[in-house]
Amino acid sequence: MTMNNKVLLDGHVGADAELRYIPDGTPVVSFRLATNETYIDKAGERKTSTEWHWCQAFGSLAKTLGEYGTKGKHLRIEGRLRTREYTDKAGVKHYPTNVVVEEFKFGPLASGDKKPAEEVTGKASTDQSAAEALDEDIPF
Repeated sequence: MTMNNKVLLDGHVGADAELRYIPDGTPVVSFRLATNETYIDKAGERKTSTEWHWCQAFGSLAKTLGEYGTKGKHLRIEGRLRTREYTDKAGVKHYPTNVVVEEFKFGPLASGDKKPAEEVTGKASTDQSAAEALDEDIPF
């Protein structure tokens, strides 16, 4: 039996993506993606709930998202969930779950965009070594 770990999100970038490099020189980008759900509560009022997702990408995807992943941009991503473990300075264990981006596409153009949406897309290679190296380098 094959088990899949697949995530598809459609949302907006919460703050400018942060690009950095791990010791082996691989680019890594981190950003938050906000997704919204609209519903009607028991009183009949329209409500919106926002969920925040921590996302990371590696290699050429990281470079592109680092350049174009600015606050407010509409972004569709496909990836997988990755939960890591680390212990903070106080000795408390944490288990953050991030989305590792494997493909993305920016949504409709907003004013001030550098490139049309159809030109700013990306797909990850199958090399997982950068994601594994990040486990040892960045505990968050």
